[in-house]
Amino acid sequence: MKVLHTTGQLSDPEVAGNKAATLAQLKDGGFQVPPFFVMVTDDDFGDPAGCGLAGETDLAVAAICSDGRRLAVRSSSCEEDGQTLSFAGQFATFLDVEHEDVLAFAEKVALSGTSDHIDTYR
Repeated sequence: MKVLHTTGQLSDPEVAGNKAATLAQLKDGGFQVPPFFVMVTDDDFGDPAGCGLAGETDLAVAAICSDGRRLAVRSSSCEEDGQTLSFAGQFATFLDVEHEDVLAFAEKVALSGTSDHIDTYR
């Protein structure tokens, strides 16, 4: 598990997922995109909270949102927003998340990829 910050890493859909890669490409193209980072699991649906990322996540959150605004925690799977399947609305999304809760909600997003409705969609 690791946290990606740089645009080069975020632009690779095989690493950051299609949604994050598209956002990074839009940002590189001059479009206004809110700051973001990506947490990448070692497997498709790992356990972010169990990977010792609390400090790294805190730093990433502080870098993109030092004013204390609440955040959105969303998925960016390599399966999403693809050419054959969109997975729109299939993975969990959490809005209005406090900084100290980002890691716990990232775990919920990752685990949402293992639900029965996702398996049916696949």
